[in-house]
Amino acid sequence: MILISESWLSPKIGNGLLDPKSLFQIYRKDRIDGYGGVCIFVDKLINSVPISADFNGRGVVELVGCSIIIDKLNLYVFCFYCAPKISSEEFSISLEALRSLLLISKDHLIFGDFNLPSIDWRSDWDNPVFPNEPRPQAFQLFCLDMGLIQINHYPTRKDAVLDLILVNDPMIVSELNWGVPLGRSDHDSLSLVIFLPTNNSAVVPNNVAHPNWSLTNWDGYSDFCSSVAWSSFFSLCWNANDCWNMFKNFITHGNSLFVPLISKSNVRSNFTSCLGQKSNRTISNLENKKKALWKRLKLNPTNQNRDTYKFCVKQIKKAQLNLEFSRERKILESGNLGVLYKHINSRLAHKSGVAPLIDNQGNLLHNEKDKANLLNMHFVNAW
Repeated sequence: MILISESWLSPKIGNGLLDPKSLFQIYRKDRIDGYGGVCIFVDKLINSVPISADFNGRGVVELVGCSIIIDKLNLYVFCFYCAPKISSEEFSISLEALRSLLLISKDHLIFGDFNLPSIDWRSDWDNPVFPNEPRPQAFQLFCLDMGLIQINHYPTRKDAVLDLILVNDPMIVSELNWGVPLGRSDHDSLSLVIFLPTNNSAVVPNNVAHPNWSLTNWDGYSDFCSSVAWSSFFSLCWNANDCWNMFKNFITHGNSLFVPLISKSNVRSNFTSCLGQKSNRTISNLENKKKALWKRLKLNPTNQNRDTYKFCVKQIKKAQLNLEFSRERKILESGNLGVLYKHINSRLAHKSGVAPLIDNQGNLLHNEKDKANLLNMHFVNAW
């Protein structure tokens, strides 16, 4: 799972841009203005469902949640964001919205930027110091009332512990680490390992067998299909579902006879590889350099070290774009339509929605009607 607080997403940005390979279930709550916002990425290998909530009339609430289902266990996961300049009343409204969802869950994890820098979490881990201010006092009472424990004591932005992790059972978190910011974020990342007692049967194996179509015995498969008297094959079927099930069972049996299996790992190393961005040596070296510069910045937070770190982040972004441009240029220069269509199909994991388009004047089009007109004009000119 990947949780992002202050995502800076808006309804104009579709899920296809965030996850081109459609490897994740994405749950999000966006602001119309494109600031703030929260989202959760859950690997599709994990069963998850959204937690429905009606926050109409409470526009300050930036909260999204989902239920992770493992065997017969449900873990409710929430991502929360609180803007730094909201009033104490608005902060209380946000906490009450979170409370309404926690009341229906048994085991829950809350991640988010609560923007409470005045709370001293590091002087005494068991007894943090809450200043006599409205928002910290309201937060303290909320945690006591809901039986929540805050387990992160790492500063995530300069010396402030802004990003908090709240749990009602600290035993489900077996490891918590502090890491490099995601992309160009000015907050450090947090990673943790969650332990849930479950049956072995519910654990997803690391290696799963998949059909290897490139080694299929097509001649044998053809003979297998030719041996069937298709005129009478569906004679015992009474409706379309019966016909489909009969045909599907036949194909499944044929696959088991003539299509060999290959073992592929279900383990995905990190967020970048999950999004299908195959790295090269240059990007890998820059990522390692970014980690080293981040460590230097944490030990010695000078302006020079900060500028060097930001420059490295920009280099990584530029290298990733250049790599993508290089791949697409090679496809275009190859003159191979098959390769081109394969590339296009690989980018169509999301079948609904069209990403924002740029017209001839350089304007970015978000409206569905404007995008339809632009595409229509393009196809009219092309044909």
